[in-house]
Amino acid sequence: MAASPLNDKVGDPITLKMQLNGSGNFSLVKAPILTENKGWKVYPASGTVKELGNGKGEKTFEQALIPIEQRLTAVPPVRFSYFDPKAEEYVTLTSDPVSLSLQPAGEQTISPAGIPETPAKPVPQAGQQGDKKDASRKSPDSHPALHLAPLKSELGQLAPALRPLYQKLWFQFLMAAALFCLLAALVRYIRQRRLARDPSILRRKEVAGRLAEHYEGMHKALAIQDHEVFHQHCRAAIQERTGEVWGLAPETVTLA
Repeated sequence: MAASPLNDKVGDPITLKMQLNGSGNFSLVKAPILTENKGWKVYPASGTVKELGNGKGEKTFEQALIPIEQRLTAVPPVRFSYFDPKAEEYVTLTSDPVSLSLQPAGEQTISPAGIPETPAKPVPQAGQQGDKKDASRKSPDSHPALHLAPLKSELGQLAPALRPLYQKLWFQFLMAAALFCLLAALVRYIRQRRLARDPSILRRKEVAGRLAEHYEGMHKALAIQDHEVFHQHCRAAIQERTGEVWGLAPETVTLA
């Protein structure tokens, strides 16, 4: 097992390389695991297989580790277990730890007076100041160099969990209303198709409505003792019912 770099800062990645060799199906071999991962941020390992012939092979793993605590002094050992067919038992191998020297993230060199040291800048002479100002205006490389910020070793501010759209109440209500409208439209469509195939259904409903009106008129006429209006409603009701049975228009049904 090897690791590099070993003298970096907290939060900077370290590449761990592990190599296994022997005989067997190396495509199914998984990477060794750390015996201790406290203080580390561990990423999945990637492996490459090299066939050596006669059933032998070699597999190399690379894994990224990030130290997140200053107290760490070594990369922890890794453990690998395999089945030995000759001994007919499982064997566990453990590597040695790798010494590590970490510096605090963003460390600055402190002078004896307690003030961070900064590199001294040469003082330009009076005759060169104007030329340097013009050169800085024209040169696109006069901006300070940009460097990547180190990886954060601490958890930052968390954002509230995002709720999926289908879990929101207003969306569920909207979907329920849309489903209800769809079902209502489907029922109306089926009903219209049924009436179009059998017009007698609609005609019976119309006759039933007119008969109800005539029955109501009869009751009102009896209440006020209006015999003429009562007879009119009776005659109209008989015509409606007879016309329905005979398949004729009500006004064509007469005593003649």
